[in-house]
Amino acid sequence: MPITMMTRYPKGADVDVDHYINKYSPPTWEAMKPFGLSNIRCLVPKDPDDKYELIAMGDFPSWEAFEKMQAGISPETWQKWTEDLKSCSKIMPESSILDVKDLGEHQI
Repeated sequence: MPITMMTRYPKGADVDVDHYINKYSPPTWEAMKPFGLSNIRCLVPKDPDDKYELIAMGDFPSWEAFEKMQAGISPETWQKWTEDLKSCSKIMPESSILDVKDLGEHQI
């Protein structure tokens, strides 16, 4: 079953969207792609009253592929990403790992 890794920056995080998209995301994509990451999407709400400033999502083909990625990325790389995330905003983002449910005939 596919999974989605979702990262959310709540309102007030003061996210540097340009940094997240152009500096943080490309090396993340390159490092995770060999483990099955099929895409990264960065969503910026249009509504200024939305409770999030930025939502990022990445898809993996399975929980097993995600676990292989977690085990396959070096501790140094994880630390570098964590430090880079700190430079993207005032606070660390919220994160979730979500099962992707099949919508059957309503699937797009």
